[in-house]
Amino acid sequence: MIYLLRDLNRLRIPSKFLLKHERDSTNGCLFVIAEGANGPTTPAADVILRKNGILVLPDLLANAGGVTVSYFEFLKNLNHVSFGKLSIKFWRDSNTALLDTVEQSLKASNIQAKMKPTAMFESMMSGANEKQIVNSGLEYSMTKACQNVSQAASTHNLELDMRTAAYITAIEKIFVTYDEHGLAL
Repeated sequence: MIYLLRDLNRLRIPSKFLLKHERDSTNGCLFVIAEGANGPTTPAADVILRKNGILVLPDLLANAGGVTVSYFEFLKNLNHVSFGKLSIKFWRDSNTALLDTVEQSLKASNIQAKMKPTAMFESMMSGANEKQIVNSGLEYSMTKACQNVSQAASTHNLELDMRTAAYITAIEKIFVTYDEHGLAL
């Protein structure tokens, strides 16, 4: 687990799960705990932490990024095609058309300017590389997951109980999938 201390200049990464049990949860120096894989707090410690205003990011949520990236890799391997190869020409053509449109608009306003991409834009004109695509997809997926869990906590008046909110979100997604396939009762 990673513990962030109230003093934001310090970050402590303990070698053992120092705050795993209720007897460890009353020192008051923490405000956020991100659980590590297979190292959640006990239910009793979780209750005490919430009572002390400490946000616990459950391992279910904090470690979902690795599973998400593995899923992306599975999809890529399933098709035997890297993510960017399917869209390189489309993005280059779209970005060139964008530059042409701006240049034509300027000319129509009697402004003579030759549009050319900056070095950064030029490097991105053909679309993102695989690492950029994976990072973008991961950021989107994890941001959406955190928003969904936060919304569930708010909707169900769970305050800092992110573990229950994460479980509710997961169960709702399973139900919706079953329902869409006609399997829900």
